[in-house]
Amino acid sequence: MGHILISTAKYQPETADSFEKVTVDVYEGAEVVGSCTLKVRLLEYGIKNFEDSLGRNLRMRLDTLAALCDFALSKRHERIVTPKTYENWSASYIQFPEYFAPGDEVDDETLEHFLCILPPAYYSENFLQTGEPVCFTMTEDGKYLMTYYTFEREDGQWYYKGVCAYMDDKAVDSYVPYLEKRSREYKEMLCSPFEIKDCYMYEEE
Repeated sequence: MGHILISTAKYQPETADSFEKVTVDVYEGAEVVGSCTLKVRLLEYGIKNFEDSLGRNLRMRLDTLAALCDFALSKRHERIVTPKTYENWSASYIQFPEYFAPGDEVDDETLEHFLCILPPAYYSENFLQTGEPVCFTMTEDGKYLMTYYTFEREDGQWYYKGVCAYMDDKAVDSYVPYLEKRSREYKEMLCSPFEIKDCYMYEEE
């Protein structure tokens, strides 16, 4: 069994030519014996085994996986800059509901982007809902409600209102990034409370 140090982790953001990645040094005792590069998308999918630079199959423990998810998420969120324009958002390769929060201003290019993807579910001078449901939310009476990215213009400025029911501007579902969901899942599966630290273990298989 060896370990990794979160303090030595290196983050590589997603680009047009490369996946989002985290690279960590692999230690045995005090010695660095190699490195391991993890695609963040695989962390989101719940993959637990990764190959290191020596060709070994490393199985990350649950607390290690949670720490890696938290690290990648924090680095990703550092790339959310203001103003939240279409140019800044599209350059970040971050999903729209993770980049924008309900109440954020949106520019005309962002509106144009959603108008061009599909015909909108609803569109008026001051209100826009995207053309495809984001998700289906269960109501209190057990029915499924289609929800949409929703935008509303107030005093000449467009705002993102959140994921809302058809022709409604009240958010009914808050977005939780996949990395955060996965981190929560791993922490709930631990036999003891999750401890924030620098050193986390892996097992060689």
